Amino acid sequence: MKKYWIKDQIVYPTYIKSLLYISYRETYEVLDIIKELGILEYNFEIYCSKCEKFQDFKILRSLNEFPEKLYCESGHKLDPLKDTVLIYRVIKDE
Repeated sequence: MKKYWIKDQIVYPTYIKSLLYISYRETYEVLDIIKELGILEYNFEIYCSKCEKFQDFKILRSLNEFPEKLYCESGHKLDPLKDTVLIYRVIKDE
């Protein structure tokens, strides 16, 4: 059987949405079901909501990893709840 995802691969909801031609809501519902099966975990990418730009920072495995004081390139103070985008990481590739 061909494997589509490998362990530690990042899965972007936007990509899944475009593959399946479904809404974002449906995309996250599908990915959450796969997460519940123990194949995916939540991860977060830092995105300045004011500049509307992704930040050159490591992917976070938890919001607890968000630095206490973090600013975007334009000087906006970033907030873990407002300035992150939910993505997924493959944790099981069987």
